[in-house]
This record gives sequence, C-alpha cells and structure tokens, in this order.
Amino acid sequence: MNLGFSLYPDQHSLEEMTAYVKRLMQHPFKRVFLSLLQMDVHDDAMMEKYQAIIQLCKSKQLLVIADINQSLIDQLGWNGLLVDKARAFGLD
Repeated sequence: MNLGFSLYPDQHSLEEMTAYVKRLMQHPFKRVFLSLLQMDVHDDAMMEKYQAIIQLCKSKQLLVIADINQSLIDQLGWNGLLVDKARAFGLD
C-alpha cells in the first residue's frame, strides 16, 4: 500500500510544511500531493517556495504528484513538453 499526504504551499509557511513533512516521515508515506492550480507563476517567491518544498519531498524519496490544468500549463510554457518540463520541476 502506498500512503500519501497533501501539502498546500499557498496556505502555510515553508517552515511549517518542512516540520510537517519531517513529522510524517516517521510513518510509511510514499507520496505527496500538491495542487499547483493556485500557484502564481509570476511571483518569484511563491515559485521558490514550491520548488523548495518539492525538493524537500524528493530528498525524502517521496513521489510528488500535482494537480495542474491547461491554464497553468500555458502560463508555465509547458505546452508540447509537458512530461519533460513537469519532471524537471520535480513532479513524478
């Protein structure tokens, strides 16, 4: 069984999420879900926050799964290279 949990970077500080991930790693979680729909791709601080939490999760060997939509794909310029760009962003 692959248990997972969700993170909401737009609602919590990086410090809160880091502590949460570390606490949950005491249990057999294998994946984490993030919604990228509320991410503002023009907000550098927000983009860095998402990247930091994704990298933390990857360092804990968690699969990172995300909710995206066509609007976000367009904003990020991922059209045509969705899988490659998503993987480069840290998504599984």
